[in-house]
Amino acid sequence: MAITFAEALKRHRAHARLTQEELAERAGISARAVSDLERGLYRAPRAATLALLIDALELSPPERTAFEEIARGDGESGGRTTPHPTVANLLPAPTSFIGREREVGAVCERLLRPDVRLLTLAGPGGAGKTRLATEVVAAVADRFADGARVVALAPVTDPTLVTSAIARVIGVGESAGQPLEEILEDHLRDKELLLVLDNFEQVTPAATLLVRLLAACSRLTLLVTSRVVLHLSAEHSYEVPPLTLPPAEPWLEQSQIEGYEAVRLFVERAQAAQSDFVLTQEDAPAVAEICRRLDGLPLAIELAATRVRLLPPRAMLARLGHGLALLSGGAIDLPPRQRTLRATLDWSYDLLDEAERRVLRHLAVFADGFDLDAAQAINRSEEVPDVLDGIASLIDQSLVRAGTPSGSEPRYVLLETVREYAQEKLVESGEAEALRERHAEYYLALAETADVMFRSEQQGEWLDRLEAEHDNMRAALAWTIDRAESGTPGRADLAARLAGALGAFWLRRSYHSEGRGWLGRALALPEASPSARARALERLGLLSSTQGEYGRAIPPLEKSLEILRAIGDPLRIAWALCGLGGVVLDFGDHERARALCSEALELFRSTDERVGMAEALHRLGDLVREQGDQTQATDRIPGACA
Repeated sequence: MAITFAEALKRHRAHARLTQEELAERAGISARAVSDLERGLYRAPRAATLALLIDALELSPPERTAFEEIARGDGESGGRTTPHPTVANLLPAPTSFIGREREVGAVCERLLRPDVRLLTLAGPGGAGKTRLATEVVAAVADRFADGARVVALAPVTDPTLVTSAIARVIGVGESAGQPLEEILEDHLRDKELLLVLDNFEQVTPAATLLVRLLAACSRLTLLVTSRVVLHLSAEHSYEVPPLTLPPAEPWLEQSQIEGYEAVRLFVERAQAAQSDFVLTQEDAPAVAEICRRLDGLPLAIELAATRVRLLPPRAMLARLGHGLALLSGGAIDLPPRQRTLRATLDWSYDLLDEAERRVLRHLAVFADGFDLDAAQAINRSEEVPDVLDGIASLIDQSLVRAGTPSGSEPRYVLLETVREYAQEKLVESGEAEALRERHAEYYLALAETADVMFRSEQQGEWLDRLEAEHDNMRAALAWTIDRAESGTPGRADLAARLAGALGAFWLRRSYHSEGRGWLGRALALPEASPSARARALERLGLLSSTQGEYGRAIPPLEKSLEILRAIGDPLRIAWALCGLGGVVLDFGDHERARALCSEALELFRSTDERVGMAEALHRLGDLVREQGDQTQATDRIPGACA
């Protein structure tokens, strides 16, 4: 079988170890042109383009002659401007396709399986579902005897009009006395056709039509793009992932950063907007962070990249935290919803019912994922009777994603762009303050429970749980401190309690400087209760001592003990004595350490706190060891064998 020009071009490019983008750059043509030629959308290039490709590939004279003969043969058989006959109404994409070879291969493989007749490409707005579908159709259309047809449903908002939209694309007209659905079924019944339904999310009630077509037309295959899975028994779904992103590692070099798909897309679109744009070592980390902040969403990255005409990457990164206004200015030949990310998100939000919108707004208070307990705690509302159903629906509509489990508990996340949009909607709704208060109260209760459990056999499990929720704890602290500083009643006590409860976590997980910063801010607030101040002072002292700053550690520990003696809580006094005793021991004041730890031991005994007794005895044992009298340790420790 004679080799086609597309196959010959692929082979020579692979032999030269060039990507499509690298070959295009060498030849001085667009990467899109190389992609179209390799996919067979055009049989052969013009003579001038062919000469550029031959020079760029550095072909030997025999290779050049053979390559030209293949091009002439394909050109005579089909003509350069004739699209692949099996991709009837697939318009060439206006820009090159970056990366996603793995996704194209995976979707093609599934679509060609005999048991897959309905495949839904699902994902959030801007994920590149339509673009991925375009590449897939171009790759597999010739595997279907009757080719492929693409039905663009973005302009269709009435589900009853889907039948006529399909009929128009495949060339079927209405007939008096016979329903259009039956005409459609009759026309497709014996055809081996790939039918692509793009942007199905706004016409999901028309899914019953798909069931009828699949039942009546045994050789029909459907490829659907949608933000919502259809929940049909025949449906197979493929979640369109974000573009690959560089890790947040400061040591990455420019050459490593620019190999990731998201960065490659940013650079190419930036160069299209400003021809002299070049990714430098200085700008590469900023571009990488922009791509991470935009979740690897192609639409968001493309919109940001067009702004290089106004803002260099580092300035652009600084503005990304100030709303979605930066992500606008898409090409005017795009649908309006794709010209700004806000319009794309508006499109998704408008498809939700009111209960789903409320759940999405409420979930925006979480800083970095959440579990079901947290979601239910902040969604205390008659308007949201079942939070689990709401989250499941938002997952189906690609607005919430399943994240990395924390222990046995599943976690869920909003893409950062979706979260920012939902936060704006939360503020507009007037619910923000109440939701942030519930959020802070939930994480205070969690932190205080963990603070107790750190002295149990489940210490490791609770440390891991707080690690997973650390960003939510930070958000709760920032909000409570901000409100306390502005004079909101009760917030100072909440801030001090939360910071104090987190002190043991910060100590055990080595967040020493960060913990001291939060505790210092909380203790600077007026009106915190004596109990909350005492715990915060104690934890501040212990964190300071861990960093060797004993001069800063002992005063807050002494103040904490003074407050607790005034309150009269024996068990907390004992723990404060033990903590202060350990610090003054490290500081070298052996006699004071003995007195403090001995008093703590007696109080622990009086309250039957066995963990505390063990801790006090341990400190006294350290004291004996430091004094060099280990042989008489038992005699020197008060009541060690009691």
